[in-house]
Amino acid sequence: MADSDDSQRLNIDESSRSSYPLEKMRGGQGKQQREEAEAVHEQSGRVPPQAVDVEKSVLGAMLIEREAIPQVIEILPPEAFYDSTHQKIYEAIQDLFERGNPVDLVTLTEELRRRDQLEDIGGAYYLTDLTTEVASAANVEYHSRIIAEK
Repeated sequence: MADSDDSQRLNIDESSRSSYPLEKMRGGQGKQQREEAEAVHEQSGRVPPQAVDVEKSVLGAMLIEREAIPQVIEILPPEAFYDSTHQKIYEAIQDLFERGNPVDLVTLTEELRRRDQLEDIGGAYYLTDLTTEVASAANVEYHSRIIAEK
């Protein structure tokens, strides 16, 4: 009852309550990924191993500290990432690094645009979001091993 009272007091309608602002900014990508994961679960009867938050942390660490990149590359192949968005981002980071190019938000954004994958991964906003979700790359090796074990 209090929930209904709060909705009326704050003038929130039910349609806005179910929307996710970040998903709107990302073109609904989060919803699509959830639906794909649910479909896999229904078909196989089990949930695939995943650590999406850890994947985000590793990618963010690679973007804020170049020294983290070779540590991660040594541990993880692209297919270790459960989230296909993260696989694309990781492959682009790996390619930039192996070509000797700088790896940062600008170069990664341009690389994904060149590959025609920028919108597929949620745009530049999603890349920026990755860097804000991690404070440092101090635990990147440990986090990479978590992904490798999944």
